[in-house]
Amino acid sequence: MVVLVLDRQWPSLTQAMGKPELTDDPRFATSADRGKNQQELIALIETWLQSFPSDEAVLQRLEEYRIPSAPVLSIVDTLAHPYFTERNMVRTVPDPYWGR
Repeated sequence: MVVLVLDRQWPSLTQAMGKPELTDDPRFATSADRGKNQQELIALIETWLQSFPSDEAVLQRLEEYRIPSAPVLSIVDTLAHPYFTERNMVRTVPDPYWGR
């Protein structure tokens, strides 16, 4: 899963996590601070993410709080994903060695 949190989204993420006290925590107040303390922040976020029953539940929660996020798909999942198939982005091409 990819989650993008710029300074303007940080308060929304802390609300989504149920940890509004992190909004003004000096360790995470700015993107530079979050970068300096990323190991600690990653641990907090990963613990929160693991509290959900599924990736879909996490993505729904992040969407509710308008946090840019998306699943990271395998190649096989990408080829079958409706976003790509409906836009005709997946093509079958001939290959002299592998076939179609």
